[in-house]
Amino acid sequence: MIDALLYLTRTTIRNRFAVQARRLRQPRYALALILGAVYFWFVLLRPAAQPSRAPTTLWNNAETVTSLGILLLMLGGWVFRGERMALAFTAAEVQFLFPAPLTRRGLISFKLFRSQLVILFNAVIWVFVLRRSGSVLAAPLRFVGTWMLFSNLSLHRLGAALVRTSLVEHGRAGFRRHLPAVILGTAGAVAVFLILRDAVPTIRAARGAGEITHAVERAADLPAARALLFLPRLIVAPSFAQSTGEWMQAAGASMLMLLVQLLWVIQSDVAFEEAAVQASVERARRLDARRRRSGQSAAGAGKKVKRTIPLRPSGRPAGAIVWKNTLLLMRTGRVGSVIGLAIMAIVLALPTVESRGIDGRFVAIAALMMVVLLIVLGSRVLQNDFRQDAEHVPALKTLPISGAQLVGAEVASSALPISLLQIALVIVAYAATLGDEGLPIPLGLRTGVLLMSPLMLITINATTVTIQNAAALLFPGWVRVTPVVGGGVEAMGQGILVTGVLLLTFLVALLPAAAMFALVWWLLAPLPNGWIIALVAAAGVLLGETWLAVRGLGRRFEKLEPSAS
Repeated sequence: MIDALLYLTRTTIRNRFAVQARRLRQPRYALALILGAVYFWFVLLRPAAQPSRAPTTLWNNAETVTSLGILLLMLGGWVFRGERMALAFTAAEVQFLFPAPLTRRGLISFKLFRSQLVILFNAVIWVFVLRRSGSVLAAPLRFVGTWMLFSNLSLHRLGAALVRTSLVEHGRAGFRRHLPAVILGTAGAVAVFLILRDAVPTIRAARGAGEITHAVERAADLPAARALLFLPRLIVAPSFAQSTGEWMQAAGASMLMLLVQLLWVIQSDVAFEEAAVQASVERARRLDARRRRSGQSAAGAGKKVKRTIPLRPSGRPAGAIVWKNTLLLMRTGRVGSVIGLAIMAIVLALPTVESRGIDGRFVAIAALMMVVLLIVLGSRVLQNDFRQDAEHVPALKTLPISGAQLVGAEVASSALPISLLQIALVIVAYAATLGDEGLPIPLGLRTGVLLMSPLMLITINATTVTIQNAAALLFPGWVRVTPVVGGGVEAMGQGILVTGVLLLTFLVALLPAAAMFALVWWLLAPLPNGWIIALVAAAGVLLGETWLAVRGLGRRFEKLEPSAS
C-alpha cells in the first residue's frame, strides 16, 4: 500500500509539471514564467554580500516577535472553525482512497506525507530569505531549522482540528478524553488576555520604535508570557540560532516537540473519515467559489442569510446590479484583505513614532497611508464588479439595460465602497490632528482637503476600477478573472505583468488631468484658493475619460458573443 501511495504522489507531481509545461506554449504563460523567474532571482537567488553577525538585541527582538506570531497561529487552530480544513482531501482522494483498504492511521500518515512536500518547498525558499536577514548559520542548518518550524506548525494545526472534531463527535466523552489539550488552549487564551492588559498601556506610552520594542520585550518577560511563549520559542529557536552550537541545542528540543506532536496526531481517536469527508466537501465548494469569484464558502451555503438590503420592485435596472454586488460584498466581504492593508499602513507609519510616540499625528499618518494603499490596491481587493460576473455574460445580456449602464453599475459597485472607506479614513485623520498646533499644514488647508476628498477619491477610484473591468472584458485571457489552479512561477509572473500594465495605464490616464490641474492653477495663481478650482477641473477631465471608457466598454459588451465569453 505504501508503494501505491508513493506512486500516486509521484504521478501527481509529474502530471502537474507536465500541465504547466504545456501551458508555456501560450505566449502569456511563457512571458509570465520569465517575469516570475526574474523576480525569484532578484529576491532570493541573486548573490549577496556575506552576511555579518546580526546584532544580538535585534535578533532577540525578532525572535520574540516571531514567537508571538507562532503563538497566535497555534491558538488559531483551537479558536477558529476554519482550521478543520487541515483535514481536507481533494475530491479524487476522497473517492478513491477512502473506500480503499486503508486504515484511519494510514490516511493521516498520507496526509502528513503530502503536507511535507509543501513544507520542504517552503523551507527551501526560506533558506534564501534567512540568508539576507542576517543569519550566519550554514544553509543546511537553516533548512532543517525552518523545516522543523513549519512541520511543528502543520502538526499542531492538524492535531487541533482532530481534537475539535472529536469534541463535536463525542460530546462529553471527547471532552474528557482531550481534557489536557482543552486546558492548555484555555490557559493560553487567558494568558494572552493578561499579557495584552499589561502591555498595551506601555506600548501606547512609548515614544519611538525603540521604546515600542522594549515595551514588547518587557511584556514578553511577564511570568504568564514566559510560560505561554515556552513552546513557540522551542519551535523558532533553531531558526534564530547564531552559531552551530546554539543550533544543536535548540534543534534537539524542537525535534522532540515535533515527535511528540506527531505521536499525538497519529494516536488521535477521532472519527477521522467522517470529519475529513466534510472538510473535503467544504474545500471543494470553496475552490469552486473561488473559480467563480463568488467568494461563497460552504459554511454559508446552507445557512439562512440574515444580512440583506431591501430592493424596490420597480426602478432602474442599473440599481439592481449595484444592489446585487453590494450584497455580495456584505456577505462575502474581504475583511482579511482590508485588515492586511491596515497592518501595512500601520507599519509604513511607524517611522513617524520617533520622538513623538503614538499620538494623533501617528493615527492621521496611518489613516492616510491606508487611503493611499486603497487607491493602489483597493480595486484589486474588492472585486464585486464585472470581474465577478464575467462568467455570466449570457444572463447579463438578457437584462433590460444598455451596455454602458451595465458597465457603469459594475464600476460603481466597487468604486463606491472603496471611496466611502477612504472618506471615513480622511475624516479620522482630520479629527486626530485638530488639536495639533505644531502641524506644519494649516487648519484651513486641511479643511479644504477634507471637503475636496470625496470628489477626488470617487474620481480616482472610478478610474482604477474602470481599468480593472476593461482588462477583464477586453483581455480575459491575460487577466486572471478566475484563479489558475495549480499555478506556479508563471502564475506569479502573470500577476506581476498584469499589475504593472494596469498601473501604467492608470498613470497614462492621469496625464491629461494633471496637465489641466497645472494649467488652471497657473492661470488662477493670484487667487488664494485657486488650487480648489484646479482640482475640480482635473477631476472633471478624469471623470470625462472614465465616462468615455465606460461608454466604449458598453459598446464592446453589446457586441460580445455569449459563447465567446
